[in-house]
Amino acid sequence: MIWRWYRIGKKRYTRSMDRIFYGNLDSLFHQNAILAILVCGFFFFPVFFDRDYIIAAVYLSVAGSATVLAFLSVYLRKNYKKGAHISRFTVFSLIVISYAVIVFFGIFLSVIINPLRPASVYLPILVAALFFVTASPPFKLWLTLIGWAVFLAAAAMIKTPDVMTYEIANSAVAIALSLILSWHGSMLRITSTDKTINLEIERDTYQSQSTVDELTALKNRRDFMQRLDRYINRPRYPDDSCCLAISDVDYFKNYNDYYGHKQGDECLQAIGKAFGALEREKGVYAARIGGEEFAFLWFVDDSSDIESELAQILDAISNLNIPHERSKIAPHVTMSIGAYVLRCGQHSDLSAVYEHADKALYKAKREGRNRFIIHDSRSPLSS
Repeated sequence: MIWRWYRIGKKRYTRSMDRIFYGNLDSLFHQNAILAILVCGFFFFPVFFDRDYIIAAVYLSVAGSATVLAFLSVYLRKNYKKGAHISRFTVFSLIVISYAVIVFFGIFLSVIINPLRPASVYLPILVAALFFVTASPPFKLWLTLIGWAVFLAAAAMIKTPDVMTYEIANSAVAIALSLILSWHGSMLRITSTDKTINLEIERDTYQSQSTVDELTALKNRRDFMQRLDRYINRPRYPDDSCCLAISDVDYFKNYNDYYGHKQGDECLQAIGKAFGALEREKGVYAARIGGEEFAFLWFVDDSSDIESELAQILDAISNLNIPHERSKIAPHVTMSIGAYVLRCGQHSDLSAVYEHADKALYKAKREGRNRFIIHDSRSPLSS
């Protein structure tokens, strides 16, 4: 049963490794901050009552080390949230050092100060240390055993054999309780993190489905309108221009009537795949905005070769060489495109921008299809 819990704990930890692992930076801050406050709270006893400045120096060293580790944990956590890369080795090192400070303090209190008494203070210190740290089960287990071995070795050098019997028994109870409690704390955090991650996955899946066309895997009309608004009203630079291209598959109704709707869907899927590849290679945003209608959007400047970009879109369809017996212009599937080029930031009416591109598309259809027409608002109408 224990081995099963161990395997389940390790598997669940692995699934949400990053979230839980880097959450240790928060835990380490709290752990070291509490240690620093507690040690500072008892600092005045050896100074004002015992006049033992060596013990006071140890208290001050432990408090200072814990304070530095606490601030370092906060610093790393803030950088991690900002997207900075924090290596796992760094976090592991911080865990080990923080744990070593606590083990040292436990040895100092239980062994050095009270060499004739069992470890009365080692138990709560060890429990507190391990409860805050959420590490993988093997790491936590070995960390605990190493700390225990160091503690017993230090005790064996100073304490008498009869006291060591109680020392081993008390510290063994401390180890067992700390592992049980810290395991429970870790599992609670893992369960909570898993639920959060599952909710985020469901949210991301819903958002993805709401903006992706299921048939072609391109973006859908909803995402396209949002992207168009960003391009027009929130450009990268004040003098940016963009090109909006609207396209239709030529004689697609005839294609569906002759080949059937299943073949028509396969045709659209092939076109969507070609446009997806073009988007990845050229950075031209592509979306299916309805039926056999597709839209393209990209930033341009005064030296951009817009005709070449549109020609590549037409070539992407022609290169598919999908047979179209009912086409009146070619033996394969073709497309007509209407493009509208505009200065960003000067047009807030999205429907008017879309209408200009749509008019260019209908002009391309009237002039014979399988071509593109460009309406450049920065210059006279050209084709």
